[in-house]
Amino acid sequence: MKVLHTADLHLGKTLNGYSLLDDQKYILEKIEEIIISQNVDVCILAGDIFDRAITSQEALDLFCDFLDFIYKNDIHLIAILGNHDGERIAFTSRILRNSKIHIIKNPEKVKIDNVCFSCIPYLDIHEFRDFYNEDFKTVDEAYLYTLEDFGLNENNYNIMVAHDYFTHNRESLIESDSEIKNLIGGLEYLEVDMFKGYNYVALGHLHNPQKVGYENIRYSGSILKYSFSEAKSNKSVVILDTETDEFIKCPLVPKRDLVDITGSVDELTNPVFYHNYNYNNDYFRAILTKIDGDAYQRLKAIYPNLMEIKIDVENDIRVVERRKIKENDYLELFKMFYHEMEKEEISSDELMIVKDYLIGGIE
Repeated sequence: MKVLHTADLHLGKTLNGYSLLDDQKYILEKIEEIIISQNVDVCILAGDIFDRAITSQEALDLFCDFLDFIYKNDIHLIAILGNHDGERIAFTSRILRNSKIHIIKNPEKVKIDNVCFSCIPYLDIHEFRDFYNEDFKTVDEAYLYTLEDFGLNENNYNIMVAHDYFTHNRESLIESDSEIKNLIGGLEYLEVDMFKGYNYVALGHLHNPQKVGYENIRYSGSILKYSFSEAKSNKSVVILDTETDEFIKCPLVPKRDLVDITGSVDELTNPVFYHNYNYNNDYFRAILTKIDGDAYQRLKAIYPNLMEIKIDVENDIRVVERRKIKENDYLELFKMFYHEMEKEEISSDELMIVKDYLIGGIE
């Protein structure tokens, strides 16, 4: 069986005022091409199908188009709800199951041939308590209870599907600015060692593709870059072959990339510089090394999809002055003031007078 693992579609997302629906439509079509070319039997969406619990009609239509593709190609779909998803999107789940489409809002197992998918959508501690009618103290305790309830059958190929923040021995994972930080029952993470025994663990929530402690426990990452902190991240989907117990990563190349450019406005608007980029198409963040009052107008004329301007002017004289004020370096400030007024450096004798009288008075 061929299984595609992806997550964090965030359909309907906007970034800095730009709607990403067109970009999402493009990348979903690329995923559909991968599904056909790789002869995928089951597609896993490990949470955060939508960006908001109450989503736009356009985002719903986009997901319906994807479901239509899944249905027409007789593919199984296993989609769990993430922390961005509202449970109302699962209202057709009982009807859709007849079409091999499983939209899962509560812990549940789905068996397809000899492969068992154990699914735990994003639930907070109160939702776990309500579902099981148990007084769990932490989400970690609720997970362990769920795993015991699921059980493992050694005759099956076992895949876990979950959406949350998981780590291994508190190791650092690659996070991004576009993720909502969750507090898991008083903790900031869940330990993946609880999933030992599963052949593969398909995770959602973190937007950078990465393993968590073990090669077979993975975040697929989001389908697009949803913040400039992900500018250097390469997006992909995972294709798992349950017969060989091996997987590959298929890259996702967006219609428009997120790109950081750094320099002064004069440098960034120089044709020698911007012709190295897809400046008419991609989304850009300009990190300016010098303050310029006309920066937006000048940059927007070159980069029509300019999303953000960030000021990083550590060496700009005005920033240096502000920093010295904060550090109470009055003597250095007076030297700068003297040079500004007299167009020459203050002498050592004069500086001693300032130090004795001005600085002494301040202290």
